Amino acid sequence: MDIRIRCPGPGCGLEISDPDKHCPVCGIDLEPLLKLIETGHYYYNEALKNIAAKDFFAAIESLAVARAFNPRDAGLCVLTGKAYIEMGQLEKAAEFFVRAYRLDRAGKEAINGLQWLSEAGVSLNMSSLL
Repeated sequence: MDIRIRCPGPGCGLEISDPDKHCPVCGIDLEPLLKLIETGHYYYNEALKNIAAKDFFAAIESLAVARAFNPRDAGLCVLTGKAYIEMGQLEKAAEFFVRAYRLDRAGKEAINGLQWLSEAGVSLNMSSLL
């Protein structure tokens, strides 16, 4: 698994790819941060399993936990929106596609999801996209 983090050590901030247990510059223990990242990945993978099994309610629950560990991940919001579409909850899906768009304005999946929802008759508040 490819993990990139910024060292949280005071005055450090080193960008680290595939980090070890300690920052190579300041020596801070990175293990607690890595555990949090791994936990988020675990729930993301659980959501994928639930989606494959067509258990969209369980997928949405797992995605909520994954988003708690990584709230700036637009992809998690898109996947949540898609799960809500599968459940027929288009208004709720729109909320998550809007979140995804706000996090990544160049993200094609968020834009495509919003366009699809608009064509499906969901009223989108365009000011919420700004």
